[in-house]
Amino acid sequence: MNQIVRPNTGDITAPVPEDYLQLVFSPAKPTLDMIRTMQPCFSWCDKHRDSDGNIKIRISTEKELREKNREGARFLYRMIPDQTKVLIEAERLFHAAEHEPAPVDWLAAAVNLMLAGFPNAKGVSEHYASGIVDAVMFDSEVWQGYRPGFSAPVVVRTIREVKRSCTFVPAHAEFLELCQKHRRQFQHWQYDLCHLHDLRDNAESILISLGEVKVEPCDLDEPF
Repeated sequence: MNQIVRPNTGDITAPVPEDYLQLVFSPAKPTLDMIRTMQPCFSWCDKHRDSDGNIKIRISTEKELREKNREGARFLYRMIPDQTKVLIEAERLFHAAEHEPAPVDWLAAAVNLMLAGFPNAKGVSEHYASGIVDAVMFDSEVWQGYRPGFSAPVVVRTIREVKRSCTFVPAHAEFLELCQKHRRQFQHWQYDLCHLHDLRDNAESILISLGEVKVEPCDLDEPF
């Protein structure tokens, strides 16, 4: 069982239940799960970017090119999840992750939980978390045109990167820069999702026209 260390003094304040991390991180879980679902697609996108970062792959639905594009359409149709079941929900979650800030109390709890993972946190000021919260909520230079704050998925991804890459507790500036970086990532993923959506639509259209994908019949009965 982990323990929370009181910054500056090194005193142990309370044990941390094993599931406490999952409890604190739970607001971010649906978005983080969606990242895992979409990761194969995002990895594919990263392999097919031009020098400006745009995805190079296009697939034409023109009649004379459908047979030529059959194999490409099959690949894209299998790789990219269904629009209505996954892509639309991914777009909603990632938009919220970019734009919707988490509650202040949650942010403070998450930062303190990050400190609990650092054995050297006893040398950190007891005001470390409150300093992060102050910068996030009241420093307009941090906002970058957004509402004050960062979303739970952004903060959780930041904390996980800190745990992977930092030996010591990060300075405020480092933590804030990482939050901004992960917010930008959600913006970039939304661009990728739009392109993936178009590719899936075109691939489906080609395969329908070639008879490989069946369209469920539409109920044309008068609903009124």
